[in-house]
Amino acid sequence: MRLGSRRFWWRVLLVVLSALAACFVAAVILFRWLTTQPLCDGQFSQSPDGAYEASVFTCSDAPFFYGEIKHYFEFRVRGPGVDHFLTSRPIPGPCFASRCEKSAIVWDKQPAAVRFVFPSAELRFETRPNIDRFEEQP
Repeated sequence: MRLGSRRFWWRVLLVVLSALAACFVAAVILFRWLTTQPLCDGQFSQSPDGAYEASVFTCSDAPFFYGEIKHYFEFRVRGPGVDHFLTSRPIPGPCFASRCEKSAIVWDKQPAAVRFVFPSAELRFETRPNIDRFEEQP
């Protein structure tokens, strides 16, 4: 096959078009993957002594192919010996995200617990490590 032959240039064109098509498909998949990543907004607060941190996020997650967008809340409390994480359905109530003035995170005076306060519900997480959950509380 000679460099100047038609057959050679048709093969080069076929290889170039195949590479462009593969790049286009990869770009479409990457774009769809990026646009379907979970999107979260929320609040973060450290305990008064700075040892613990609590966060609450409202998230939206679009499926990759089709279906409804899922909305959920994520609650997290971290610190020495503590790592609590909870995912729940959205709790109705006013805005609590980063653009709102009111905080949904309320720490106890001594950071033995943190509360996530909403008009229709309140969640409380203990920050004391090594608590046996199944032991009866007095």
